[in-house]
Amino acid sequence: MPTNLGSQIVTIKYYDPVDSYLVNIRHEATRPVGIYKGGHATITNAATGAVSLSPLVCEISDGTYQVRVETSVAVSKVLVESSAEYLILRWNYTGATSDYMEILATNSFDSNDLIIGKGIWTAGSLTSIVYTERTVPDQHRYFLKIEPTETPGTSVRVRPGRVHSGSGFLSIVDQLINLGAYSVGNVVYIYINDTGGVTHSATAATYAGMALLAKVTIPADGILDEDQIEDARCFIDSPAIPDNTTIQRSSTGKLKLVDGVISLYTPRWSVSVADNLSYSVPAQFLSLLAEFSIPSFGSIRIHGDKGDNFAASNSNLWTMTVNSNGTQTKTLKLFYVDDNVYVFVRGVLVFSQIGVYDSASVPRNVTLNLVNGNNLIQVVYNDIGGVYKGLCLVGNIIDNTNVLFVS
Repeated sequence: MPTNLGSQIVTIKYYDPVDSYLVNIRHEATRPVGIYKGGHATITNAATGAVSLSPLVCEISDGTYQVRVETSVAVSKVLVESSAEYLILRWNYTGATSDYMEILATNSFDSNDLIIGKGIWTAGSLTSIVYTERTVPDQHRYFLKIEPTETPGTSVRVRPGRVHSGSGFLSIVDQLINLGAYSVGNVVYIYINDTGGVTHSATAATYAGMALLAKVTIPADGILDEDQIEDARCFIDSPAIPDNTTIQRSSTGKLKLVDGVISLYTPRWSVSVADNLSYSVPAQFLSLLAEFSIPSFGSIRIHGDKGDNFAASNSNLWTMTVNSNGTQTKTLKLFYVDDNVYVFVRGVLVFSQIGVYDSASVPRNVTLNLVNGNNLIQVVYNDIGGVYKGLCLVGNIIDNTNVLFVS
């Protein structure tokens, strides 16, 4: 027989009595304590603080002995503002047949108590129960799990958990998400956004790069149970490892370009050159001499003489698509053009200067009214020949806050 090394306590060995304390001590420090199922409060009287606690299943300990407790019916309790705001569970082993778990409204805690939730009071009225401090079992299978409510309806419950925020972590509390606004047959994607919020959408593309939790299919009766919820949690993701040559981490832990590196998505004009003196609309640019890009936040500079000979006796089309956060107005300044320039936003002509314009002190305003979402900006310039040519249209369209470069 093996030697008893380390003064071992084995529960339960052959021929040992199966007493309750021996069974209960077996689970201490091996089975996570917490509320496994149910145990959510519904306010029944806001003025008095009365709530009804749904049936629950929990593992609870007094620090030495641990038991599983299940309630089979709802329990009524009264929360009291400032002196008994919390609903808790408490259990102590005495060896008596009356060793039942206590369900208390209190602000005084023992170290092994399980917290159900806290009452929030406004102007002397109980307005809500929050589960920010709820004691949840440290069990992988419950982490951010999407599940039906105790009585299935149009809402689903999000189990609590944590998400990485780059420079730290964000806690997500036990909460309900109402999906009643979606149509029958919609597949709703529930995911964690970049700021740690739980959100949902029927458009798959919206969760690209986000932490997807579940896919919920809306049934004909709108009542959501386990059959409509597809678990989509992935707990092992390939990490994004920057090479520190082109990509690095910012001080907040997010990826960014290394200083000085020009991305494929650097703001720029795409330029088309046509062998024609008089093009004035983008649709005319079909047969081209050349195509290229010039980095720019919005300014266009074509110099005189032969420094930019692609513009001499030709027409140019300068194109850029930007994304606007809401409606924005951007103003460019036209200091010089020889000969003509036409500015289009979303295919509509918004400015033109036909004929030479030259002013170092009184530039013309070129106003671009951007709508929410993507905006196509096109500038047509032509030079009808002669000694001089050029365009000086300056100003930033892109500010990398409200207006971002797309293509």
